Amino acid sequence: MKNNKLISLLQEAGFSEKEVLVYLSALKLGKATVLSLTKDTKINRSTLYLVSKSLLEKGLLTEVWQHKKRAFVPENPEHILDLIQTRQNAFKKTLPELKMLFHSANKEPKIKFYEGIEGIKAMYMDTLEANGPILVYGSITDMWNVVSKEWKKSYIEQRVKHKILNKCIIPDTKETREYIRNDKKEWRETRLVPHKNFNFTNEINIYNDKMAIFSFREKIGVIIESHEIADTQRKIFELAWLGIMYV
Repeated sequence: MKNNKLISLLQEAGFSEKEVLVYLSALKLGKATVLSLTKDTKINRSTLYLVSKSLLEKGLLTEVWQHKKRAFVPENPEHILDLIQTRQNAFKKTLPELKMLFHSANKEPKIKFYEGIEGIKAMYMDTLEANGPILVYGSITDMWNVVSKEWKKSYIEQRVKHKILNKCIIPDTKETREYIRNDKKEWRETRLVPHKNFNFTNEINIYNDKMAIFSFREKIGVIIESHEIADTQRKIFELAWLGIMYV
């Protein structure tokens, strides 16, 4: 019996190719002896015993005796779904511990460089992993020269969906005034600084243990992942935030 589609699907579900072949053969035969399974699957007898033992342990085969001969009866295929769900539930229980191991192994500072418009977009998408407010120094005009308003709108919608607040310090321009009209709807708090004194041409985002620096005119960027750097930059931002009196 050979059904490549079924074999592939069941292998994706976590079964070996031989387990799949034996189970499908048992389904076809209904009640199968070791000899009939060996003939149908072309798997040698010693290997077939090992595979059938595995399927018995997984509850996909039941052992019976027929005229003093060992035989196997296949269980309902719905049991496969139960197995998959059991595995998923077990994995979910271990996921927090696995994530702790992952983060503990990744405490070393990291620097990632990005180039081009797609690189800038990838940096923005990374900020959607923020587990608190994103602190932003930015330039609306220079940003829109690189990413379209349509794309930025889509990004903001995703940020709002994730309930991630933006706290922004940006130069006061006509475009900025238009932009901040939607602050409440777009989960954003903005404080303006005089354009003539603080004409930012790039953007900095501070979130989690990361600092993302966007250079729009050069179409390059860098994300620095470091608790120490992000923590210091966050404090500098909050100091500036408190000191801004300009509206």
